[in-house]
Amino acid sequence: MSLLSKRRMSPVLLCLLPVWLPLWLSSPTPCAAFWNVQTENGAAEVVDHDSGTHNRDADTPAEYGVDVSFPMHHHQVSNNYAWLPHNTDSSVPTPPEYRDMSVQPLGNMQARYDTFLQECVEYYGKKGERCVSTEQDRIAMSLRQPQSMQNYTELGYKKIRAPEAVYKLIREFWDRNNKEQKIEQWGVGNTYT
Repeated sequence: MSLLSKRRMSPVLLCLLPVWLPLWLSSPTPCAAFWNVQTENGAAEVVDHDSGTHNRDADTPAEYGVDVSFPMHHHQVSNNYAWLPHNTDSSVPTPPEYRDMSVQPLGNMQARYDTFLQECVEYYGKKGERCVSTEQDRIAMSLRQPQSMQNYTELGYKKIRAPEAVYKLIREFWDRNNKEQKIEQWGVGNTYT
């Protein structure tokens, strides 16, 4: 396979992401388990890992901002739980440490994140601290990257079905080359590539 052919495979694989991602998330790996908290019937389940209580409410979707399910802008996940007095009673003032912090409807996600990071450190042994530095880089990138992005919805776009001739070319390429995939090698401790 030529270098050009290898480069062309990436868009094809990206097209398969909607098919591949649900299969990957349902697999029993530690990082898939982090994201896949479901009841036996498939409904989302909220777990408070400190108290062990479960709050199942499949009819009402949880709405929340950053740093709730995973650190995005800060190194800590929100601990501004919905059951705290300032969140249940509007007459109770919000303590300073909770101002501008998203309400946490998912339970103690910090414990899950800490476990995720600790397992990464343990997996890589002597080089495990790279997991921590990679996470610091990821959070810095999450703050830095949006300012360079364009708002494509402002410019407008339309989702269309690929023309049959184009789909046929992509499918033929995939059928010819899909068995030549190679496992990608990422740096030690890379948690987000």
